[in-house]
Amino acid sequence: MSDILLLIPPLTQLNTPYPATAYLSGFLRQQGVSSRQGDLGLDMVLEIFRRKDSVNCSTPLKLGLIN
Repeated sequence: MSDILLLIPPLTQLNTPYPATAYLSGFLRQQGVSSRQGDLGLDMVLEIFRRKDSVNCSTPLKLGLIN
């Protein structure tokens, strides 16, 4: 049997883990089914902040726009 990939959709809450995929993955492993997990929301946010052309949050402070 091939691996099963369980994905968390993007634009869910990033500060709270979504437990459904973890529970499903654990159950599948107990049944002898190989599974993996992925979080598309976390991947999206990490990609946005990884880019060199992303906005630097400290720029307004350096420019004196925020006291």
